[in-house]
Amino acid sequence: MHMTFSQMKRRRKTMISMVMRRVTQDLMEVILVITMGTSHLVALEVVLVDGRQWVVKEIVNPSPLTLVVTLVLVGVHLVLTSVICSLACLAVVWVWVKYSGFSGSGGQNMRSASSGSIENINSQFFNKRIKDQGMTWLLLFYTPSAKGYHVLESIAEDVANSLQGAVKAGKINCLVEKTLCKDLGVSPSKSSRLYVYSYASGGRGSLVEYTGDFDTKSLKTFCQDYLPRFSKRVDLRRFDFSSQTMDNLPQVLLVSTKKDTPVMWRALSGLYNKRFMFYDAEVHDASHPMLKRLGVENFPAVIGRMVNGEEHVLREGITVKDLKSGISDLRAMLDDFEKKNGR
Repeated sequence: MHMTFSQMKRRRKTMISMVMRRVTQDLMEVILVITMGTSHLVALEVVLVDGRQWVVKEIVNPSPLTLVVTLVLVGVHLVLTSVICSLACLAVVWVWVKYSGFSGSGGQNMRSASSGSIENINSQFFNKRIKDQGMTWLLLFYTPSAKGYHVLESIAEDVANSLQGAVKAGKINCLVEKTLCKDLGVSPSKSSRLYVYSYASGGRGSLVEYTGDFDTKSLKTFCQDYLPRFSKRVDLRRFDFSSQTMDNLPQVLLVSTKKDTPVMWRALSGLYNKRFMFYDAEVHDASHPMLKRLGVENFPAVIGRMVNGEEHVLREGITVKDLKSGISDLRAMLDDFEKKNGR
């Protein structure tokens, strides 16, 4: 049976189209295997079929360039789809892990491991490292099922990090530490509660409950308000170390341009309470006779008076990188001055 030239041409074109369709389908499967993995082929069968139909439609009149461009576009589309789906799944898992707590102690342990700045407090820890030790503590009282536990824990951690050196944070599980919570006057409730262990009102520490808005800024302000106030604010024009002597303690005076007692100095006054007498004054020039006599020209400056009456400039032109490092540097200065006083 003989075929005309036109019939042979049409048959050849039909065969090429069939081959190209088969090749396209096979390449699509390869792209899916590479980009998504063989385990996803069944789940993405509809996408594969749609892709085949689209590719076949585009290459009815096949050419190498059309085929390459089409396959590249389909491959890019599938890769982007895979990435977006993966990121969405990861986001869902992250939210579930963060807020579900894994419905038990496992979630609590995971959270504790990530909250390095919040101490787990028991009776022994409280009595040895918190009670009347001079440091201000932000304490979270909770039960694992209490409302708002993770939210308050996160806020407390943020505040403790921003006030490192002046405030520490801890949490007390009132289901486990029933006696401690009872001794502190905090009873378990359906909601978590925040307290500041403060020395603002006297020489001994006491708990003050926070009842403000649950946000970092408000809680930070509350903690700063309840930092120790053992440093006496004085008017430098009427101040004289010798008239302030009591308990035979060394004395330290901070002179700065600050209108109020700096947070750093208040924190130190708690840590060194009953070891130093603390004073602070606002100054804007070095015209005071004491400053002239001691040669103080740069502020802030710390002046110390030893128990034998000698006065020394302990530090002037003080600069600090942050609250934590500033308190650490000044603690080293006070420790050294205390040794010179033979205490």
